Amino acid sequence: MKDYMKLKDYLKVIVASAAFSAIGIAAGADLTAAQVKSRLEAAGYTKVENVKKEGDHFDAMATAKDGKRVALDVDAQTGAITPETKETKKQEKNEHQ
Repeated sequence: MKDYMKLKDYLKVIVASAAFSAIGIAAGADLTAAQVKSRLEAAGYTKVENVKKEGDHFDAMATAKDGKRVALDVDAQTGAITPETKETKKQEKNEHQ
């Protein structure tokens, strides 16, 4: 019975390690440009164009629900969508100098 309990605890550790490892792999993987485009379209943006990876995020141009063209930043890991502002445009310009 004692050996059974040790084996059971050992298996719990193996399963937990595998689960954390899988989470780490998934969390470390960046989205693809196609996945970013799909996420933007799912969020209601249309005419999604120029999806390009820039460091830890993607830049994209799209048409918002109100019909206006917008520049967007999309986090490469989380997929969080943020409209570009004058400040983020300045930061990007500095990244490319």
